Amino acid sequence: KMEEKGEEGEGKLSVLLKREWAGAKGDFCVQHMNILADDYANTSERGFPHADPSILAWSYRLPLILEELDRGSDIIGLVEVDKYDDLLVPLSQRGYTGVYQSKFSDAKDGTAIFYRVDRWELVGIRRCPLEEGRGQVCLLVALRE
Repeated sequence: KMEEKGEEGEGKLSVLLKREWAGAKGDFCVQHMNILADDYANTSERGFPHADPSILAWSYRLPLILEELDRGSDIIGLVEVDKYDDLLVPLSQRGYTGVYQSKFSDAKDGTAIFYRVDRWELVGIRRCPLEEGRGQVCLLVALRE
């Protein structure tokens, strides 16, 4: 059960969550990863000025990201996602489905949560900003085993 409460303070919105854990029927594994959105994968001074541009290319990074995610996790959380469909197709072939939410700003990236369809059923989604005016997003899913 998720309950959202907002409190105003210093121009920011704090989101407090109350959770009741129903309990999984056994152990489960959660994996989280920042996959570096393409807009940030560059050799500018604000990016990675000393990196070889070829290793920042999505075509190079995607297979490495998928290899890292191929650890049998039950739930995967990803941030800086700007190519959701490029992830959904191969992860679907591995037994996952997912949900995505872009940032509440002009940014081209967002966050995604993938879960194993043979173990979990989606029963709720909540999308909300983390802080007003910053564009950051909070994506919550309620899953039933």
